[in-house]
Amino acid sequence: MDEQLVRTLTRGDWTAEIYSLSLPGEFDIVYRNNQGNEVERVTVAGISSYHQREAEIITHLEQLQKGDLSEARPDLEDAGEY
Repeated sequence: MDEQLVRTLTRGDWTAEIYSLSLPGEFDIVYRNNQGNEVERVTVAGISSYHQREAEIITHLEQLQKGDLSEARPDLEDAGEY
């Protein structure tokens, strides 16, 4: 599967890398810790793609960074109602 990095969001020294996949409207989000290790990978699909979900992505990145996963993981794979 061809992936192309389209955006990187950061909080401190943690990152969320957003990759465009070969299928239109599908993106992989790779969360990396301060050592550059992959912590989590999520696929985002649907019309809303990652643009409308940027706030959710940043919030989840902050939760991973703090180690606070008491909140439910956002369902970024849900296409939403856009």
